[in-house]
Amino acid sequence: MEEIILIPSNGKEIKLSKDTAKLSVLLQSLIEDLPDNDKPIFYFYNVKYEVLKKIVDFLNYYNNNKPKEINRVVAIYDFENEMSKWDIEYTNMDVNSIIDLIYNANLFGIKSLIELLTIKLDSIMIKKNSDELIKIKNENNKKNDVVVNENDLFNEIL
Repeated sequence: MEEIILIPSNGKEIKLSKDTAKLSVLLQSLIEDLPDNDKPIFYFYNVKYEVLKKIVDFLNYYNNNKPKEINRVVAIYDFENEMSKWDIEYTNMDVNSIIDLIYNANLFGIKSLIELLTIKLDSIMIKKNSDELIKIKNENNKKNDVVVNENDLFNEIL
């Protein structure tokens, strides 16, 4: 089994099979563009180790397991009963971590991961009042040092 090596911001290597990597549009493209004699090492200086590890965990799991069909509306209101045990455990993280992972799943072109994470985020947000939502938005903006207007992605999620 051929492997590629992914190197995040901390420089710690993460190995992934080439077949599994092809579940990511970005990684598939990088692999295809790699000359035959080059080592398959890819650097992601702007991606934290923890985030890249979560992405690789998702790719490894869903390379061997087919995702079940999800009724998005039902899953948003009843996430714990509609999603698989693995998905529930995988998405057990705070809102800002989910948002970070959504941004990176988008970078890597992993549609099924984006779908899972946005359903989880929606299921959390739907239970919040407006003050809690504003607090989450402001925390995320400070963390990412972003100035946003009312039409940004975060507001679309709300």
